[in-house]
Amino acid sequence: MANLFPPEGAGFVCDLKCNEEHLRLFSAMNSSNGGWTASLFDVNAKTWLSKDQWANDAEDGKHKAEEVAKLRLKIADFRFNGEKTPGL
Repeated sequence: MANLFPPEGAGFVCDLKCNEEHLRLFSAMNSSNGGWTASLFDVNAKTWLSKDQWANDAEDGKHKAEEVAKLRLKIADFRFNGEKTPGL
């Protein structure tokens, strides 16, 4: 019988660099969580900005990680330009 599920660790990884920010976006199959997850890692600070958000599939995981990254870069852009970070 064939395995119909993606293998553990299958998915999508993207490195994003903007100004001084370096983020790594993940959308991956995680058998310990029982499905697809989305997460975001700050490479410079070596910390997770978001961990294992549930996703319906790889594409949904990409979109969720992208939304968190957009918010992070919006905040970083305010810091980079010397402006006060908006209350979020």
